[in-house]
Amino acid sequence: GDARGSCAPALLYPSLLVPKGDRLRSILDCVTSIVGLFDLDGNVLEANRALLAVANITREDAVGRPFWEADCWAYSAPCQQQLRNVLRRAAHGEVVRCELRARAADGRVVSIDATFRPLLDGAGRVECVVGSGVDVTETKRAEGAMHDTAEMLRTVVAGAPVVLFALDERGVFTLSEGRALEKLGLAAGQVVGQSALELYAGVPGFEAAFRRALAGEQVPLVSTVGDISFEALYVPRFDRRGDIDGVIG
Repeated sequence: GDARGSCAPALLYPSLLVPKGDRLRSILDCVTSIVGLFDLDGNVLEANRALLAVANITREDAVGRPFWEADCWAYSAPCQQQLRNVLRRAAHGEVVRCELRARAADGRVVSIDATFRPLLDGAGRVECVVGSGVDVTETKRAEGAMHDTAEMLRTVVAGAPVVLFALDERGVFTLSEGRALEKLGLAAGQVVGQSALELYAGVPGFEAAFRRALAGEQVPLVSTVGDISFEALYVPRFDRRGDIDGVIG
């Protein structure tokens, strides 16, 4: 047979390519992830429906052509070179994971978390390369939004004339921020990892307020540290399951 017929899936699962790859194609099309098979020169041997949709090409146009020539990569010479490089590395026996940037049919540039693996024959030689990937565009966008929000909150807290702190169930600082820390001679984050119960053991009402908040109460407390009085509110902190895992003050 031709190069496609000698691809490793035929060696490992001979029934899959009878007749002429149709069964393998049907199986790959059932997979929601992006999947493609490539020869050692980077030409497409097979592509599932998800890959064809991202690449905005037909199977007939894809098979037999270098994968980096597809329109979804052609918008960027660096993207094409990146894809050429990872296919070459996989063809030489390396497992390569990378992020690819493809231009979708609607013009959006999407992020693909891709892995290329060499597929070996019975003698340990690389027969072809299997590429798989998932569209992580929305995940990365959400992570970026969360990062931006966290940075904004950190900036607001750092500049606010307050002290904001968080303690775990043992009373150890996991957060210490706010401009009012200067009044205590502290820098932001300086006490993180230290026990508040030890540092402020002499502050009347502090440990009791912490224990009550850890039990589920919101506890107001006016306390004095040195010659400075603070009006504080201790509230329970909840994890994703709704269990109390610390205190915020």
